[in-house]
Amino acid sequence: VEAVTTTRTLRDPAQGLGPRPGADALGGRLGVAFTFGALFNGEIAGGFLTQSPRGIPGARPVTAPTFDGTLNWALTQLTTLRATARTGFTDNPDIGSAGAFTYDATIGVQHLLTRAITIDAQLGYGLDVFDGIRRQDRRLSATFGTVWQFNRMVGLRLSAGYTRRESTLATFNSSALTGEIGLRFQY
Repeated sequence: VEAVTTTRTLRDPAQGLGPRPGADALGGRLGVAFTFGALFNGEIAGGFLTQSPRGIPGARPVTAPTFDGTLNWALTQLTTLRATARTGFTDNPDIGSAGAFTYDATIGVQHLLTRAITIDAQLGYGLDVFDGIRRQDRRLSATFGTVWQFNRMVGLRLSAGYTRRESTLATFNSSALTGEIGLRFQY
C-alpha cells in the first residue's frame, strides 16, 4: 500500500512561455509481489493519480489510473529476462497542458559471464499523451551495458544507449546517443 501527496510551485520561466504552473497531486496504489517456483517472480500494483494544476486559467484536474508491473523469468541460472509495464503522469511546461499521461514498456536480459562480469541489454517503448493540447510523443530506447565487479562492494559500470522521440509536434522530435562510465558502490 502506498499513498502520495505533493505540492509544487515552479517560478522559473519555461522556454520564454511565461511562468510554469504549480500543481497539487494526490494518489494511491495497492500492489502485491508474487513468486511461481524458482523460474518466475515479479510485482504488480494498481492505483490512481490526480493532479490539479495551479496558475493555468481554465485548466482542469487530471485523474488517471496507474499500473506498475514487473515479471522476471530465470531462463537459466546465469540469464534473467525482465519485462516491465508502467503508467503514470509527468509535468509539462507547455501552455494549456496540465501534463502528460505516460505509458512505458521495457524488456531486458541480463547474463552473468563470470563471477565478476555481467552484461545486460534493454529495449523500451513509451508513449506520452498530453492533456489539453494536441500532442503525443513516442519514445524508443535501446541500451547495452556491462558491470565488472571488483569486489563485493565496488564495480565499474559501462553502458551505451540510443533514445529517439517522435512527436506530433515536430519541434519536439529528438534522438540521442549516450555513454556512461561509473563506479557502483554497494554496502
